[in-house]
Amino acid sequence: MSSREEQILAARRDKLAKLIELGINVSPPAYSPTHLIKDAKFDTEINVAGRIRSLRRQGKIAFFDVSDRSGHIQVFAALPEVGEVVYSLVKLLDPGDFVGVKGTVFKTKSGELTVRTKELTFLGKAMRPLPDVWYGLKDKEDRFRHRHVDLLLNPISKQLLDSRWTVERAIREFLWSENYQEVETPILQNLYLYHSPQCARYRHVSPCCPRTLSQTSGDRWV
Repeated sequence: MSSREEQILAARRDKLAKLIELGINVSPPAYSPTHLIKDAKFDTEINVAGRIRSLRRQGKIAFFDVSDRSGHIQVFAALPEVGEVVYSLVKLLDPGDFVGVKGTVFKTKSGELTVRTKELTFLGKAMRPLPDVWYGLKDKEDRFRHRHVDLLLNPISKQLLDSRWTVERAIREFLWSENYQEVETPILQNLYLYHSPQCARYRHVSPCCPRTLSQTSGDRWV
């Protein structure tokens, strides 16, 4: 780990400790948003939850972008409106943190939909920073190993996932309507199966955990 990474981890641990000192529950058991971000409409009150993608603080006001599975939206928080306690929380936030936001949607001078914060709930601290929002993950291996980050930063990956899920759901619903049953068979095995040439050696998660990947295994419809 580089000295730069150690400094970031130390700073975020310090912020986490300060949140605890403020009496904030840093790992709440549940949060129930009433809207998805894509449902935000001008001059309506919404309650959304998501992950902070970027954060800009300017004295007594702050802007940060929050994203969920449906999209992202800008959030505005001002000290005179939210009070000292909530703004103390805002000052301890970092990109990557999870928050719940309740407020009214308005438009900025540039016409961007923005949530004017009334209530802010802390949902989780990200101890490691996200990759740059504009450049995302470039290394293909990193993208596959950290799919949650790739889906957050790369809209094309998210669109492909949504499309695949829609197609698979349609196929399953059709087969269910025809009274087919889905049978799952093991894919990763601890041992070779009869030394079959149809089984390939596959290292899962860690090189110290060898597994056998059966090329003929998978979902079956009967």
